[in-house]
Amino acid sequence: MDASASLWNETNYARRQAFLNDESVWDADTGKLEGQYATRTR
Repeated sequence: MDASASLWNETNYARRQAFLNDESVWDADTGKLEGQYATRTR
């Protein structure tokens, strides 16, 4: 799986968890994921 698909899945998982915890999905902490996938190469 490429890095963009992994980032998308982890972002949606974080938003899903926020939703299930009755929190705003837009306030989910996804910033830490950006750095994790920014340096990956093929």
